[in-house]
Amino acid sequence: MTFGSYIDGTFSRTRLKWPGPIMRAVSFLQIFFIVFYFLLQNSLATPADKLILQLRWDNQFQFAGYYAALWQGYYRDAGIEVTIRSAFEPGGKFHNVINEVAEGRAQFGTGAADILRARDKGKPLVILSSIFQQSPVAFYAKKEIGANSPADLPRLRVATRGPTGIASVELRAMLKAENIDPKLVQLQRIKERLGTERRLKSLFPNIG
Repeated sequence: MTFGSYIDGTFSRTRLKWPGPIMRAVSFLQIFFIVFYFLLQNSLATPADKLILQLRWDNQFQFAGYYAALWQGYYRDAGIEVTIRSAFEPGGKFHNVINEVAEGRAQFGTGAADILRARDKGKPLVILSSIFQQSPVAFYAKKEIGANSPADLPRLRVATRGPTGIASVELRAMLKAENIDPKLVQLQRIKERLGTERRLKSLFPNIG
């Protein structure tokens, strides 16, 4: 987790170090876990297996390693036929990775703290690996705001994707680690159209 200021086109970052159990808990929440639906029969791959890896978002660089392994034949050499599936269909329909894996439409998926929330609600998911060892989530502000540490947040509005978003979960963990009541921080939900294709159409409306 980082906190910093956006100054003259650059982002000054300060990595927060959290003590004891909080640090261990937040490390467990690090983003981009791989999840597995452990109730599936024959969970160990055999040469005839065809598996679906469900991404939690649209195709982008954070998933490059999975595609590199596909294109370089690592899955094939292991006797596995893997289909990597974006969370967005061409028409804009969104596939929730938790539901896709838990309901058997995909065997593996990429996720984050939402996996732990789903487990708390009874979803039969298992975390196999933490791909990122440090969270990429960062909170930033313009220089003139004068925000230099989490202690400044209660006087500001903080934009997130909503109370169930990954950034919100990590924000609450950070505030508690700093002995700040999360209720003191005013959150504002970000509203925007989602998906790479929709974003490109909004930027370049004349492209078919």
